[in-house]
Amino acid sequence: MEVIWMSDAMLWSRIDTLHGSCQASTTNKIISLFIYLLHSHGVSGFKTQPHRSLVVELKVDLDCDGCIKKILKAIKKMEDIETYDLDTELNKVTITGNVTTEEVIKVFQKIRKPATNWEEDGAH
Repeated sequence: MEVIWMSDAMLWSRIDTLHGSCQASTTNKIISLFIYLLHSHGVSGFKTQPHRSLVVELKVDLDCDGCIKKILKAIKKMEDIETYDLDTELNKVTITGNVTTEEVIKVFQKIRKPATNWEEDGAH
């Protein structure tokens, strides 16, 4: 899925550029047109939320070099990742970026590496 990230301010700036100062109903029509144009050009996702850095901490079995390489490869393919750390002694993966715990868990599930939220795990 291709996603275009655009802050609310950038979106409104583009709309104002297209149509100057608008009334609410006109603005809604322009937003609908803008989204329609994105979809017609093959864009299947659209985010208008501001960039945020979240810290995701997960409990993951880091028991062999192969598993660690798999996890690192999956993390490096993810978008909006700022930092990551694998603690093999604690079996803990920490990721900072514009991602949620659920998004990271789904990525790990795809590579058959079950993960649980570090805070909910209770094993530490």
